[in-house]
Amino acid sequence: MSPKTDSQNAIKRAFFDAALLCGNVFLTVIPTEGLELPSMCQDTPTALEYGYDMPNPIPDLEITEEGVSATLSFKQTPIKTFVPWGAVVKMHQAGGFVALFPVEVVLCRKERAVA
Repeated sequence: MSPKTDSQNAIKRAFFDAALLCGNVFLTVIPTEGLELPSMCQDTPTALEYGYDMPNPIPDLEITEEGVSATLSFKQTPIKTFVPWGAVVKMHQAGGFVALFPVEVVLCRKERAVA
């Protein structure tokens, strides 16, 4: 990883750690290499909820320099997940803070056929 990426990941982790102390946190993630989610969530931005006092507890919540791993409930089915920090584009709490993290956006332009 580059120093810039390491720095961005450290900022995301610090925000996440601090926010969890205040309540549940939603991470909005985009499809990225290393993202481990159920197939229904693989191809679209997805919001995932984490917290220490959730109705369905997350006993294996682990926060590292690489990202967040946890068993989350999808349609009442527990599934082991991993979210690398590079996949996180937004972090927020209900009625609380919102943090947006820029991503490199590549715009594609469709060429028009000339008649």
